[in-house]
Amino acid sequence: MKRTLSLLLVLLLVLGLFAGCGGEEAPAEAPPAETPEESPAEGDATPEEPAETPDTNAEGNFIRHNLGASTKTIDPHLNTAVDGAIVLVNMLQGLSSYDVEGNIIPGAAESWDVSEDGMTYTFKLREDGKWSDGQPVVAEDFVYSWQRAVDPATASEYAYQLYYVENAQKINEGDESVKLEDLGIKAVDEHTLEVKLVAPTPFFLELTAFPTLFPVRKDMIEKDPDQWSLNADTYVSNGPFKLDVWKLNDVIRVVKNDEYWNKDSVKVDGIDFYFIEEQNVAMSAFASGELDYNETISNEQIPVLKESDPGFAIHPYLGTYFYVFNTPQAPFDDARVRKALSLAIDRKSIVENVTLGGQVPATGYVPQGLNLSTGEEFRKVADAANPPYVDPENYEANVEEAKKLLAEAGYPDGEGFPTFEILYNTNESHQAIGEAIQNMWKQALNIDVTLQNEEWAVFLDTRTLGNFQVARHGWIGDYEDPINFLDMWYSTSGNNDCHWDNPEFDKHIDESRLTSGKERDDHMLAAEKLMMDEAVVAPIYYYTKPAQMNPALKGSYLSMLGYVYYENSYFE
Repeated sequence: MKRTLSLLLVLLLVLGLFAGCGGEEAPAEAPPAETPEESPAEGDATPEEPAETPDTNAEGNFIRHNLGASTKTIDPHLNTAVDGAIVLVNMLQGLSSYDVEGNIIPGAAESWDVSEDGMTYTFKLREDGKWSDGQPVVAEDFVYSWQRAVDPATASEYAYQLYYVENAQKINEGDESVKLEDLGIKAVDEHTLEVKLVAPTPFFLELTAFPTLFPVRKDMIEKDPDQWSLNADTYVSNGPFKLDVWKLNDVIRVVKNDEYWNKDSVKVDGIDFYFIEEQNVAMSAFASGELDYNETISNEQIPVLKESDPGFAIHPYLGTYFYVFNTPQAPFDDARVRKALSLAIDRKSIVENVTLGGQVPATGYVPQGLNLSTGEEFRKVADAANPPYVDPENYEANVEEAKKLLAEAGYPDGEGFPTFEILYNTNESHQAIGEAIQNMWKQALNIDVTLQNEEWAVFLDTRTLGNFQVARHGWIGDYEDPINFLDMWYSTSGNNDCHWDNPEFDKHIDESRLTSGKERDDHMLAAEKLMMDEAVVAPIYYYTKPAQMNPALKGSYLSMLGYVYYENSYFE
């Protein structure tokens, strides 16, 4: 079967788009979580034009997936973006994995045992587990990889996801009393791995299926520390596909890994991951049969797609879209100012008139769909115990409270409030939301706001470094537990882009890692209440995922976490 992307078609569409609208459009990128800052010594260098590039006219049974914005890294210890994670989950495999129903199943480990106290896991690796170069996958590969993830020298923004492992937090925060070798993971023998936790962790198996806990090969990284993940010769994989080539701003091609332990489940020859940022171009390419998967979709076209495109659907997506305040910077160092700005956002109007994808106005930061130990939904319990200060159904009352808070902060009717900037990554949807909020803040609070966009990778660095005032943000869950949305605001977290430091909040997060049941629930609820009382972020809506998929493409798994798994995919 011939399944290729016509780059000439895309070029013609781009030229037509520019002629028609005189400007650049961009994709509705999947946020979470976001790509971390990198330096050449710590992560991937920018991919260069390779000597050999994929033959887009080659015969083959390839899935053509549009990622939208160009992926910054596929180093599993440095990536925190959904686009990079989609590539990663199709090339690497953790100790556990997911089936097409979203259930945790054995991955690189064929089985595991858990101690009675829930604090020691013993994983049995597959005897037939191999890397794509034929070498066996061994327990030491996971020991090295997890140590690399928590090593401060790696500068992984996601290192805190391993804090449930014994000594991981101390190592990552530079405690000189412990060494890398003291991390609570050891190779008992070549195929047996023992992991010790700081406390029983109900979602730990889900964590082992998360990219930051994926294995990498020490010898390959040491061959070329700066470029190893850009080169198919050094990027060996243990999952269903392996890297073929990465062409800058064009395509990442992965092909079937014949050394994969479950290679018989892989029915396609590979996947071409494209980076078509312009929404009209991506949608046209899908409509003409040049793409098999696309979520770079114009919001205004969603009503039309619902009626006319059999490949279009709105999928569940576990995440929150929000604005983040740079809390150390005046006037955003005043919680009254932050709360006033949050109150003056008409969330209902945004989801009904701008995003149009079935999103739900946010009443708090942790999204709907996550449960406490009792089985009750976190969001319902939190809103009942501490009624949200924002009522999406009563915007007029919200605005009155916002005006009052702004006056208390010294800016009656917006007088004297400095003009400030909303920063967002180049994207038509983010721009539309920014313009709507710019209008709301002017009309409701008499505050002048400017908009500034940056290309994806530059934007991520700008926001991480704190070189902004108010910035667009979004977070997609890494596993289904409320703590995943809360612990990113821990004072030393690499994802704490609001640069908020609250010892009481940190204490609740620490205690949540060491407790269980109602006690743990109470710490998580208290942590969210603190961050909402302080209004360090302005939650706007809970995500959905509008996407187009070729109706003939079967067997794919679209995770609520934003990942698309192609191991079992085939064309009907």
